[in-house]
Amino acid sequence: MQEEFGSIGLTRDQYRELLLAYVIGMHVRRRFQIAKEEERVDLEELERHLLSFAPGFEAEDFVARKDSLFPSRKLDALCHEILETRDAEEFWERLGDELAWRDFLLTLPEEEREVVADSGLKPPAEFYKKYTEELDRFGADRLRVDESLPPLARE
Repeated sequence: MQEEFGSIGLTRDQYRELLLAYVIGMHVRRRFQIAKEEERVDLEELERHLLSFAPGFEAEDFVARKDSLFPSRKLDALCHEILETRDAEEFWERLGDELAWRDFLLTLPEEEREVVADSGLKPPAEFYKKYTEELDRFGADRLRVDESLPPLARE
């Protein structure tokens, strides 16, 4: 067993936020573990350890018990709500970024596109603004694939 170090004092609200943050992190971590075909029993044990403090912080509503402790449906639902909101925002932001970059690169001579794409520069704001406004107002409703155009060369 590993040696324990120190302690931290938390309020009820701080504990609940810590638990929420940890369980959100574990959802993300589990996706990574599945992709890497990795199993981390130590992280599951840490989750159960953190959950074991719930009664002392009046946070029993965040814990369920079967054979062991695990996040309650309430805590799990809150985590999923946060992650789904973040995933949706990230999707639209990434889509807007990709479209802004594409349009910006198309304004450049073909021989300069790769250098500019790799430079770390950002396209001028109007390229982002165009798609931010479009996606905020209409989502993907007005986006169309023009099969007559060749794709940008990408490596």
